[in-house]
Amino acid sequence: MWVKITKVEQSKFFWRTLCLNFLLAFGSGLIVVVIFTFFYTGVAAGNHGTFMVQNDQVPYRFPFAIFLGILFGIFYLIVLSMPKKLLVCPKCGIIKKKNDDITCDCNVKYEDIKTMTWIEKEGK
Repeated sequence: MWVKITKVEQSKFFWRTLCLNFLLAFGSGLIVVVIFTFFYTGVAAGNHGTFMVQNDQVPYRFPFAIFLGILFGIFYLIVLSMPKKLLVCPKCGIIKKKNDDITCDCNVKYEDIKTMTWIEKEGK
């Protein structure tokens, strides 16, 4: 059954999610930096006959790769941080996307799923 969580639990969940999103954004940006610094991509690979960048070209490619990595990391963080608008009925457990309908068929008001948690009923 669905029960409301405390403000402390909501805060812990928020910070845990934020930290995870930052780590994922940083990691994805780092992958982009490595790819654009050390590997040719697309048509350039065909022109050079190899996917690996020569060592003397790495310092020239690194600043642009850092720029692309930062842009990709920011984009990824924005996409991850977009709120998922889901609602749950605490009585019957129906989950739905947020819209104008704020009451369930069982005449109970929907709650934001971020403020609820699922616990198993005792005795089952």
